[in-house]
Amino acid sequence: NALDAKSRLRLRSYYVSGLTLAEFGRITGEHEATVSRHLARTRRELRTAVERHLKDHAKLTPDQVERAFELALEDPGHMDLQRVFDRPAPRKESALDRSEREG
Repeated sequence: NALDAKSRLRLRSYYVSGLTLAEFGRITGEHEATVSRHLARTRRELRTAVERHLKDHAKLTPDQVERAFELALEDPGHMDLQRVFDRPAPRKESALDRSEREG
């Protein structure tokens, strides 16, 4: 949900809808190479965010994080990507929410 709309659309089109990079590029007016670069950047950003979450919140060591990725590649299990993309974005905390929480 933290991704911008175009990045989410690229991921959804490629991984859920099964569009090729060329097909997505024709739809959006982007060159296939541009779509590929943006998709690669988004995957890197997602991996970085997951790594940060595993280190900061799950308190895993860097070696444990790396092992978690290795295990996920071996057996990622079932993930309903359609459901992931259809989940509403979390509501951002407003200044009023923050002031109420702090006060």
